Amino acid sequence: MSARTPINLDQAWERFDPLVPVPADDQDHWYVDLSPARGPDALVPQVVRSLSRRAARSPRFLVLGHRGAGKSTELQRVRGELERAGFCCAVVQADRDLDRQDVDIVEVQVLVVDEVSKALHSRNLTPTPALLSRLRGWFAEEEVETTKTASASTGWGLGELLSKWLPNLKADLQVNIERRKTLREKVRRRLREFIDVVSDLVGEANGLLQVDESKGLVLLIDGLEKSADTAEGSSRVRRMLFDQAEQWARLPAPQVITAPLELLAEHARIGDHFDKFFLISSVPVAPRPDHPDDAQDYVITGRRLLREVVSRRLDVNAAFADRADLERLLDQSGGGLRDLFRLIREAIDKSPPEGPISTKAVTLALRSNRLQQELIVQPQDVEPLRALLRAPESMHYDAEGVRLLQTELALHYVNGGSWFGVHPAVLERVRVKD
Repeated sequence: MSARTPINLDQAWERFDPLVPVPADDQDHWYVDLSPARGPDALVPQVVRSLSRRAARSPRFLVLGHRGAGKSTELQRVRGELERAGFCCAVVQADRDLDRQDVDIVEVQVLVVDEVSKALHSRNLTPTPALLSRLRGWFAEEEVETTKTASASTGWGLGELLSKWLPNLKADLQVNIERRKTLREKVRRRLREFIDVVSDLVGEANGLLQVDESKGLVLLIDGLEKSADTAEGSSRVRRMLFDQAEQWARLPAPQVITAPLELLAEHARIGDHFDKFFLISSVPVAPRPDHPDDAQDYVITGRRLLREVVSRRLDVNAAFADRADLERLLDQSGGGLRDLFRLIREAIDKSPPEGPISTKAVTLALRSNRLQQELIVQPQDVEPLRALLRAPESMHYDAEGVRLLQTELALHYVNGGSWFGVHPAVLERVRVKD
């Protein structure tokens, strides 16, 4: 019997962080294109093609998907393709730079100002003195009002904005409730002025970049959906995207914004305010319940691609005592990357650092996951979930249906037609017992 290849499970554990997207600077090593399993159309070329054709009139797109489905990773791929096509991308990461439990469009647009200014500064471009003066009135003055310093009165330009005022303001907005309140009240009193200065910066940047042999500016807004994990947070995201849609419409540059899957319930409002939306679905790891016999091709593809995702981070043969245990983890993940990564981490936690991951460790990880997931299921969820088992297309976007999407008790799939599957970890909880 040959000796097992040595493996460091502590190092592997780090590579399966469910909260960290594929590194933007190392995508070729880590990234696996899951689009053949997710649906008939690959997301990245769809977004790039649609945006390029509409760029002159500043289109707005939404990218919808469950948290952890890979939206941030796909948005990085979109950025790479757009930049290769000649666009300049300003990427706002709202979940990184703001308090996700208290996000307002005011702070998001402060991040827009920051990222657009960085894009200009990196190319040695600068807005007009008149616009810089107006920006100073909003950002340097805001610093004076709250800290009583007067240093903003001299030497103020784009470099000063980026090196001092915006970093200080962003840091405060993330942790200082009173600072957020002060800025929001100021914006409410002078809303049109605030919208105008942000819009004019985006417009000037777009024009300067086009003169600088670029096709122009694109705004990529990532992470808003991370604040939608509660009813209050979901309401806040809806308000930002729909009730405050005019503020997005006033920005004269194409925009791609990530958003939670439950906004499917707002299909009509999406059509009113956005040019198009794109879906990032879960990867099918089991056949559609009402088409069990003719769905094997996309299931085989989905499982193969998820195995590749895992093998990019871990020597599967060396790590698992029984490779069949990886298949059990795929089964209970439901094809969600975040859930799969969490299951693998849980199994590693129950294993010694030198490995291997034993069948017992996997069994314990699966059991722990089922117990946690079943706690989410409320009595009122059981019948809607049973209805999805009987008819996977019968998702009702009422309060119950939206809750199933928010909690990811219902997972969305596209291969085999658009349908919704019950999360595998709660199947035993909701199935009718014979």
